[in-house]
Amino acid sequence: MKASKFRRKQLNALRALADVPWPARKYTLAPTFGEATATKILVGTCSRKVAESEVTEGRFIKKKKTVDIPCQGSVYVKRGSLGKRRAYCEDCRARSAQRKLALRFQKRAARISPQAQIAEQRKEVSRLKRFMRKAGK
Repeated sequence: MKASKFRRKQLNALRALADVPWPARKYTLAPTFGEATATKILVGTCSRKVAESEVTEGRFIKKKKTVDIPCQGSVYVKRGSLGKRRAYCEDCRARSAQRKLALRFQKRAARISPQAQIAEQRKEVSRLKRFMRKAGK
């Protein structure tokens, strides 16, 4: 038996006897008991930094100050299949998906040769013309 598994078994046995305390909870939000596909629960707003902006302050002597702009999106709690990744912000998730999509398109464009790009554009134009003809009928 692996040493780490053996050690874990010993610890769990000691914890069952209340000799060794359980570690502090990892999550600060209350657990959601239910199905993994249960409905999401709104718990607050996101405070993650999205951008920075320069603000002038002072009435007579103007000073520029950088201020963080928070996301302010809705934070939901949803139980995963293993109880992980329970709190998430919908706006941050959408922003991340958009960034990944843009990156995927950039990588694809860099991978395709110029001749293939021109051919792809011609195909798109012909598809669009075909669609417009069908829509006109």
